[in-house]
Amino acid sequence: MVKKSGKDRPVAKPRGAARIIVPVIILLMGAAAFAALKATRPQPQPIESQEKAWAVVAETIEPGIQSPNLRLFGRIESPRTARLTSGVNADVLEVPAREGDRVGTGELLVRLDDREVALELAQNQAEINQIAAEIELEREKHGNDLSSLEHERELLALARKEVERAQRLAKTNVGSQSQLDAARQTVERQTIAKDNRELTIRQHDSVMAQLESKLSQAEAVRDRSKLDLERTRVMAPFDGRVTQVFVSIGDRVKNGDHLVSLYDTGALEIRAQVPIGSLPLVRQSLVENRPLNARTRVDGISLDAVLDRISGEVRAGSGGADALFRIREETPWLPLGRTVELVVELPPVSDAIALPLQALYGTDRVYVLDDGHMKGLKVERLGEIHAIDRERRILVRSDQLKRGDRVIVTQLPNAIDGLRVRVVDG
Repeated sequence: MVKKSGKDRPVAKPRGAARIIVPVIILLMGAAAFAALKATRPQPQPIESQEKAWAVVAETIEPGIQSPNLRLFGRIESPRTARLTSGVNADVLEVPAREGDRVGTGELLVRLDDREVALELAQNQAEINQIAAEIELEREKHGNDLSSLEHERELLALARKEVERAQRLAKTNVGSQSQLDAARQTVERQTIAKDNRELTIRQHDSVMAQLESKLSQAEAVRDRSKLDLERTRVMAPFDGRVTQVFVSIGDRVKNGDHLVSLYDTGALEIRAQVPIGSLPLVRQSLVENRPLNARTRVDGISLDAVLDRISGEVRAGSGGADALFRIREETPWLPLGRTVELVVELPPVSDAIALPLQALYGTDRVYVLDDGHMKGLKVERLGEIHAIDRERRILVRSDQLKRGDRVIVTQLPNAIDGLRVRVVDG
């Protein structure tokens, strides 16, 4: 067996080191490639941030003298509303009045049967004639009593002379005692007759007073019958419009039964409740005798009214007091109870600016346009402007608002000072 020398032995390879070096080299090459790609990529352009501009509508203001007003809802009424009733017990013969009719003063509305009243009137007149005859008889009797009293006195004087004569004869035994007694009886009877006549004369005034009182009472009853006779013809007390008829021909009515109701078309007014906050101004107008005008529109027709008075009673639970506005025009076609919108003109104020409601933020703040941004200002609220069938506007005043300023009239939920806006057409 041949032995090989040490120089002839094979050399072993370092396999473990190669396994570590190769991945490191690959990682380094990838990192170098990534760095090269990052260095050579195109650079993005920076995006500039722009503030959003909110679209709004603005109005150019012109401060001046403006008249605020109140918008109220009222009801047509009339202080002259009559409900005519029967003054007698009678049958209904005729009913010319109909609901909704226009009637004039003195126009016949209902005619009642007057025969019963006419009979009462005739009976009352007969009683008056009887009492008048009794008065005339008493006057004649009184005149006769006055005349007879003189004769009674003369007869009494003669009877007394006869007694004196009988006494003289009895003293001389020429006359008898019986003659003297008879003469004295005659005096007594004549004295009684005279006294009765005088009593009758003294009672004349009392009898006449009683008879005249009976006559006055009978005449009053007769006049009442005459009035009842007139009441059988129920007439319109004023120019008006019939609202209701309660009877028809053939009905039997009693004293106090309703016949017809109507209202005066020349005395119409509007009752509207004025809020508590506006009452002092309205009341002051009445105190100063300054007319407070109002206007309304009914069925397309404009009507003017003026404040007449304020109700003396505030209803429980109400938020104000009732004011009554007198309608100036003759409106016979206007029905009672109609609800209308009423615009009341209040005294004018200076330096006032009329703006839409949406221009007001809160109760006392508006925004003006300031170089494309919103600028808040505090204002004084003066009232409102209402127009029939038109937009409602609010009146404000501020020393910081000048003629030509543009007030933003768009409500923005995020409105703050400095908010960027752009104006668009409204």
